[in-house]
Amino acid sequence: PTRSTTLMSPQPSVLLTTITTTTTTLLLFTSLLIIISFSTTVSSSSSNFYNIVHYGAIANETFDNAPVFKKVIKLCESDRGTLPESHVDKRHASNKASVSHPRTHGSHTHEISPAAFCTIYVPEGTFMTSPFNLTSHMSLKLHEKAIIFGSSDISKYPLIPALPSFGRGREIDNQWRYSALISGFHVKNVRIEGMGTIDGNGMVWWKLRIEKKLEYTRGRLVEFLWSEDITISHVTMKNSPFWTLHPVYSKNILIEFVHITNPVISPNTDGIDPNSCENVVIRHNVISAGDDNISIKSGWDDAGMLFNMPSRNISIYQNTLFVGDGIAIGSEMSGGVENVHIHDNVYSATVNAVRLKTGYGRGGYIRNVVWENESLDGVATGVFFNMHYGTSHETKNETLIPKLRDITLQNLHGVCVSAGDFVCLPGVGNCELRLMKDISFSSVHPWRCENVVVHEVDNVHPKMCESSLRR
Repeated sequence: PTRSTTLMSPQPSVLLTTITTTTTTLLLFTSLLIIISFSTTVSSSSSNFYNIVHYGAIANETFDNAPVFKKVIKLCESDRGTLPESHVDKRHASNKASVSHPRTHGSHTHEISPAAFCTIYVPEGTFMTSPFNLTSHMSLKLHEKAIIFGSSDISKYPLIPALPSFGRGREIDNQWRYSALISGFHVKNVRIEGMGTIDGNGMVWWKLRIEKKLEYTRGRLVEFLWSEDITISHVTMKNSPFWTLHPVYSKNILIEFVHITNPVISPNTDGIDPNSCENVVIRHNVISAGDDNISIKSGWDDAGMLFNMPSRNISIYQNTLFVGDGIAIGSEMSGGVENVHIHDNVYSATVNAVRLKTGYGRGGYIRNVVWENESLDGVATGVFFNMHYGTSHETKNETLIPKLRDITLQNLHGVCVSAGDFVCLPGVGNCELRLMKDISFSSVHPWRCENVVVHEVDNVHPKMCESSLRR
C-alpha cells in the first residue's frame, strides 16, 4: 500500500475562543467562536507559483495528470528549502500564524516565509487524475472553470491501511481501504481554494458498491489525516465515491463556502465528516448528499474506544442543507464527542435535521452539545435520537452503552412530517437532555419518546411526551 506525507496551505492566524456558560439550569458548552484571518498570498509571478499546464498537464478526460500533480508538489517541497533570500517578498516576511487552544488558554506562534509557501494552480479545463497527496505549506487553487476529475480506473487507487480507530474497513471487513482522490498525511498549513470543481467520478464506485463487487472500502474524495491548519473554501465537490470531505485525527480546520453535491441515490456519500478532530469550523456551505449532510465521528466500537481520540470544539453554522440526512453525530462515536455548537442552519427537504445515532457496542459519549436557531422546511423528522442504530461488527456487547447527556435543543422551528423520535437505550443516564426550549414544529406526528429524560422543557410544540419529563 502507498502512503504520502505532508500537505499545504497559507499561514492563517487563528484565534479560538471557547465560551462556556454555566447557570443553575444550564451547564454546557454554548459557544465556540473561531476567527480566522489570512495574510496576502504570494503573487503568481513568484517562483513558487506552479501552473500545472506548464509542467505537462493536459486538459481532457483520458490523460492521467497524477504524475504532473506529483511532480509540481515535489518541486514545491524542494523549493521550500532552497529558495534564495532574494525570492522572499519582504512585505510579507513578518507574517505569523498564531493558534490559541481553548483547553489550555495558551498560544504558540510560528513564522512562515512566503517563499516557503507555494501555490499549485489548476487553470480552466477538465484534468483527469488518479490519486495524489498534498504537501505542507501550499495551496491547491482552482480556476472557476477548472475541474479535477477522478480516474475511473480503480486499479490506480492505492490501498492504504484501515483507520486505527475503526479497526477495519468501514464497508469491507479487512485491514485495507482505497485511497482518497486527494489526500494529506501529516501536513500543516494547507488550502484547497478557488471556484473550481473536484469531481470524484463516483458513478463507477457506486455501481460496484451496489453490486457488491468491491474487495475494499471505497476511498473518500478529499481526506486529511494527522494534519493541522487546514482551510477549504469556495470549491465545488461532487460525485464523491464515498464520504466527500473527511478530516481525521486533525485540528484547526476551516471549511467554508464549499458546495457539495452528491445524488440522493449515491450510497453513503456524506458531505463533511470530521472524525476525531478538534477545533473545527464548518460554515456557509451548501450541501446535498446521499447520506448525512454533515456527520461528526470519533471511531468505531472497541477500536474507537481503545484509540480514544474524541471529536471536540466544533462549530457548525449558517449552512444550507438540501437532500440528505441533516446534521448528525455518529454513528461511529466510540472515542467520544463533546463541545459542539450547531446553529443558524437551514434544512430543506432533508430526511432529518437534528440526528444522533449510536447503539449497543459503541460505548463512548456525546455531551455538551447545543443545537439552536435552526430552520426546517419540508423535513421528514425534526429530531431523531436513535440509540438502536445498526449493530456492532463484532458480537454485540450490551455492556458498552454510549452515554448521551447535557444536550440542549432550543429555538428550532419549521415544517416537518414528524416532530421527533427519541429511541434511547434503557438505563439511568444513558439519554438525557438538559433543555428543550422554544421549539415550534408544524408536524403531522407528535413526539415519540422511549427511555429519554429531559430536565427542563419550555414552550415546546407539539407538546413533549409527559413520560420524558424529569419530575
